[in-house]
Amino acid sequence: LWAFDTGNSSSTAGYGDGNHNSMPADVDGDGKQEIITGAAVIDDNGKLYYTTGQGHGDALHIGDLDPTNPGLESWICHEEKKSGYGVSLIDLDQKKIIYHQNGAGDTGRCCADNVWAGNPGAECWGNKLSDNSTPVVDTKGNVLNCRRPAINFLSYWDGDLEREILDACDSEPNVGVSQNKGNALITKISADGKGLTTLLQTKGYYVCNTTKATPCLSADIFGDWREELIVRAANHQSVRIYCTPYDTDYRITTLMHDAQYRMQVSAQQTGYNQPPHPSFFLGTGYDLPARPTNCEVNGGEFVPIGKTGAVIDTAHKYIIKNVNSGLYLEVADGKAENGSNVQQGNLVQSWTFEDAGDGYYRLYSELGDGKTYLLDIDYGKTDNGTNIGIWGNTNSDAQLFKFVDNGNGTYNIFTKVTNDNSGIGVTAASKDAGANVVEWACNDSDDQKWTIEIKIDPIEGNIFKNVIVNDTENYQDWQVETSVSSNGKVYGDREFTYTSLPDVINGAESILTACDSKNYKGNLVTFIAGCDMEAYVLLDKRVEDNNFVPAWLGEWTRTDMTAVSSNDVTFVLYENTFKEGQTVTLGDNGTNVSVINYTVFGKALEETVTTTEVTTTTTTENVTTADITTAPDTETTTAVSADILYGDANCDDKVSISDAVAILQYLANSTTFPLSDKGMNNADVYKRGDGVTGQDASAIQRYDAGVLTSLPESYQ
Repeated sequence: LWAFDTGNSSSTAGYGDGNHNSMPADVDGDGKQEIITGAAVIDDNGKLYYTTGQGHGDALHIGDLDPTNPGLESWICHEEKKSGYGVSLIDLDQKKIIYHQNGAGDTGRCCADNVWAGNPGAECWGNKLSDNSTPVVDTKGNVLNCRRPAINFLSYWDGDLEREILDACDSEPNVGVSQNKGNALITKISADGKGLTTLLQTKGYYVCNTTKATPCLSADIFGDWREELIVRAANHQSVRIYCTPYDTDYRITTLMHDAQYRMQVSAQQTGYNQPPHPSFFLGTGYDLPARPTNCEVNGGEFVPIGKTGAVIDTAHKYIIKNVNSGLYLEVADGKAENGSNVQQGNLVQSWTFEDAGDGYYRLYSELGDGKTYLLDIDYGKTDNGTNIGIWGNTNSDAQLFKFVDNGNGTYNIFTKVTNDNSGIGVTAASKDAGANVVEWACNDSDDQKWTIEIKIDPIEGNIFKNVIVNDTENYQDWQVETSVSSNGKVYGDREFTYTSLPDVINGAESILTACDSKNYKGNLVTFIAGCDMEAYVLLDKRVEDNNFVPAWLGEWTRTDMTAVSSNDVTFVLYENTFKEGQTVTLGDNGTNVSVINYTVFGKALEETVTTTEVTTTTTTENVTTADITTAPDTETTTAVSADILYGDANCDDKVSISDAVAILQYLANSTTFPLSDKGMNNADVYKRGDGVTGQDASAIQRYDAGVLTSLPESYQ
C-alpha cells in the first residue's frame, strides 16, 4: 500500500531515526496503528507523523506508561552523540519529549513498565547517565528509591498486576550468558523496592543473543493474561514453554485481544527483541481494563468448543488414580489383548500419553509392547454406562480423551465422542477393587476425578538393584554402568569424564546421576543392595568447603581419597556398607550453588573367612612321649540370619504400606520389580506357605492400619 524512505539525504526529516527494532501502536487514537521506529513515528498512511530527531537507538518500550497522562508514551535510549546519548520519555500523541537525561556514552539499553507497586505509574531505567549514575525514575523524571533491575525483558508472571523482570543467569559455573548458554530467570522486585525474589529459573533451556538474554518468545499465548515463556533447549533440538504456576485474583481478557499487544508480539522478532506492551495500564490500585467488544479473530467471531484441556508432558509414563477410591486405572488381569476390560484396582499400571491435538490425548497401556493398546470407549458410544477397555489404534474419536485441570491437583477426563459432555468414572461410585470404569455424563462427583503421577521405572544393575530416582525432571538422564574407570562418564546428562579415580572404585559399578539433579530437594534416589556391598559417594569438594555437606552423609565415613573430573572438579570419597536386600536411601546434594551433583559407586563386599584351629590330643597306652597333636584343620563360618520380620517385603527392617506396594509391583511385573529371597519369605503373611499373593499385600495394609495386631495373619 505504501513505503516510507527518507533516501540518502541527512536533512530529510526522519533520516537515521530508526532503531534496530520497531513497534506498532495507535498513537493518534484513530483506530489505526502507527509504526514507531524509535525517534520517528510513521502514520498509518505512510507519512511521517513525528520525529524527535534524536537518531538511532537499540531499545524502546511503548504503552500507557503514565496512566495520569492521556494517550501512549514511549521510553527510548539513544546511541548517537547528537542526542546526548541517554534516555527519553516521549508523549506520542502530543509529539513532545516529557523527560530526557543525557548519557555517559552510547546508551544501548533501557526498560520501562510498572514493576514496583511502591510508585504510581511505570518505572523507567537505562544504562549509565552522564553523571555515571544508574537511577530508576518515574514518568516525571524523579529518581526513585528503588534498585535498578536487569534491562532486558519483562513478563507478567505471578498473580498481582505488577510486571516481573525477565533476564538470564549462568547455566553452570563458567558456562553462562556470555557464551549464549544462559538459563532464563524471572525475578520480582520486593515491596520495599530493594530486593529481588527469583520466581523461575530454567534448567538446560536457554535464552538467546548472549547478554541481551532474549527469549525465543514471551507472550500471553494461552490466554490467562499472564505470559508464557518459550526458550530453546541446550542442544537446539527443541523448545520448552513455561507457564505461570501462580493463582491470581484478577480476571482480565487475554492480552492477545488487545490489538496493540497482539501486534507488538508479532513485532517482537523484528531486529533486537523487545517485550510487548498492552495499550492499557495494569497496576495495583488501578481499574482493570474494560473487556473488549466486537472482537473478531481471522475475520469471524471466535466461539470456543468444549473445555480447555491441560497440557500433559508426553515424555513420561503416568499412573492414574481415582480420587474417590484411591485405586488405580488398570487393565483387568493385565491382559494385553483387544477388548480387555478397564477397571480400578491395586495394580500400578502406567499409561503413556500421545498428543492428538486440540487438547486431546491417546492413552497407551504399558501392557504388551507399551505402544499397541489404547484406552478405548466401546464402539465410540455416548450413552451413560458405556464400557471402557483397551483396543489397538482405530484412529477414531473413541480413543481421544481430554484432561481438564480442576485447580486442586485433580483432573476430569472428558471424552471426545461426547464433545466433552461426559467423562470417565467408576460404576456406582464404587470404592471396591475390580469396579468397572465407564463413560458417564459429568456430575462433579469424586469418582469422575483422577490424579496423575509420573511413574519412574527402576534402573537395574548387578550391585545396584531397583534404583528408583525421585527427581521427575531429570530421572531419564540417570544410568547404571556396570564398570566405570578413569576416562569414564561422570553423569548421564553431561559429557564430563573422570580423569582420576581412587583404586578402590576404579572399574566398579556406578550410578551415573544427572548433574541437574543437584537442584532437587529431598530424598533423591533409593536402591536395593544386590549383594553384601560397599557403597561409595563422590561429593563435590566445594560442597564441603562451603559447609553444605548433606545430613544423610553423616551416617557415611569420609575418606581421604579423592577423584577428579575433566571439568577440573575434585570429589571427596565417602563410604558405607550394606547387606544384600537392604533398601538404601540417598538424599539431595546439600546445595546447588556453584557445585555439581554427587555420583555413586558400588562393589561386592569381600567375604570374610573365619579360620578356627582344631587341636586333638590322643593318649596311647605304653607311650611315654608327649601328646600327639594333629595338623590344624580349617573351617569357614558363614553367618546366616534366621530372623524373619513378617511383612517386611522390601527388607528395610520395618513393616509399612510401602511393603504392600512392593508386593503389588512384584505381582504386576516381577522382572521390573523383583523381591529378594528374604523379601519373598517375609512377604508371605496370608495363608503362610502358599507363596506371595495379593492377599499378602492386603494383610500388610490391615496390619499397618491397626486392624491386625500381628503377622502372619494365617497359615496354609
